[in-house]
Amino acid sequence: MWLSTQASQDARDQIAETLRLRLSQVHVITPDVGGAFGAKVHVYDDELLVCLAAVRTGRPVKWIEDREEHMVGRSSAGDLPQYHTR
Repeated sequence: MWLSTQASQDARDQIAETLRLRLSQVHVITPDVGGAFGAKVHVYDDELLVCLAAVRTGRPVKWIEDREEHMVGRSSAGDLPQYHTR
C-alpha cells in the first residue's frame, strides 16, 4: 500500500491485524510526506477500507481526496474551524 504516513511500520501492523493477514503479506510504501501535525500517524477507516477492497477484488484500488476532504475527515483536523466562502 502506498500511504502518506509518518508511521509506516505501525500502519503495516494495523492493516495486517485488521485484515487478518501476516505481516509479510503487507508492504507499506511511504513517499516523502513532510509534516502533518499528527494527521499522518494514524491509519484511518477509509485507508483500511481501500485495503479491504483490494484484497476482496484482487485488484489495485486507489483512494483520492482533495485538501478540503482531507481537512474535514482527519482527526487532528477536526478541531479546526470550518470556513465557507459565498
